[in-house]
Amino acid sequence: MDDDLRRLERAALSSPDDMESFLRWKAALRRSRGPEPAGRLTGMGCVTLTADNATNVYSVADEAVVLVDASRMSMAILLPRASESRGRFVIVKKLDGSVNPVSVIGLDGDLVADTHGVVLARQFESRELVCDGVSWWDPTSQARLAGLGLVTPPVFQLEE
Repeated sequence: MDDDLRRLERAALSSPDDMESFLRWKAALRRSRGPEPAGRLTGMGCVTLTADNATNVYSVADEAVVLVDASRMSMAILLPRASESRGRFVIVKKLDGSVNPVSVIGLDGDLVADTHGVVLARQFESRELVCDGVSWWDPTSQARLAGLGLVTPPVFQLEE
């Protein structure tokens, strides 16, 4: 650590109620670490969509969490191209209890959870999706994990 970073750390730790000192130290620490290494999960932003701040089609850019209020209209969430999104994750959640669905679809026909898209119809329903560079898939899908050889057999099996 360089001297400036140590000085900021001391200032932040000496007065824990001083939020400005703490934030300056955290920002300097983040800058000192350099760019994120390749292969880490990216996309750490969050966006909340309503009829007031979005159209009925929204293209995910850098967000990792997309919260959707579809109380006044149906909404479609377009995921980025799978070929350009390897390692990304996106969580989409429907916040309202209306009958308006939230559709999550891939760009240019990319598969989403082994289909052409998923629909969130119930309040607080959500989908976590991870991109492998070919398609977007649900990391909790037992069928997908079994296809990749990542599901282990049950520990306890009854003998006949």
